[in-house]
Amino acid sequence: MRHDKKWYKKMNYKRKEELIEIIKTYEKEEDRISSKQMRALRLFFKQMSDQFKEIGLDTTKEIQGIVFSIPTEPNVFLEEYWRPIQKTLYGTTSTTELNTKKINGILDVLTEAFSMSDINVVFPSQWEKYLKMLEEKGLIFEDK
Repeated sequence: MRHDKKWYKKMNYKRKEELIEIIKTYEKEEDRISSKQMRALRLFFKQMSDQFKEIGLDTTKEIQGIVFSIPTEPNVFLEEYWRPIQKTLYGTTSTTELNTKKINGILDVLTEAFSMSDINVVFPSQWEKYLKMLEEKGLIFEDK
């Protein structure tokens, strides 16, 4: 369908400026993840920390020459694993500055890093939620 460009010329100046602002706002929103994606990111941190606990893997931290073994809670995973990768790749530390492409880049690094371990890097999705629900109801079984 071909758009008639005359409609834009017929608009008054104020309407044109409003339209431009709406387009700019929309473009900015596309650069950021949604609140649903942010919740999925938080769930991902919890799932990763649960996997660390399940296999007995703690995070070690050296403070003033003393090495501590810290249980890997979601906030520990975020600070010790996620943020350093994010800072290295994109120069940011806030998860609110991420978009889907950047999250995928960080996930690729984590997947590569944990590829030889028992840790599975799987970002939460609606599909994963439905599969888990079906497994819990005994309708499908996980391959072992």
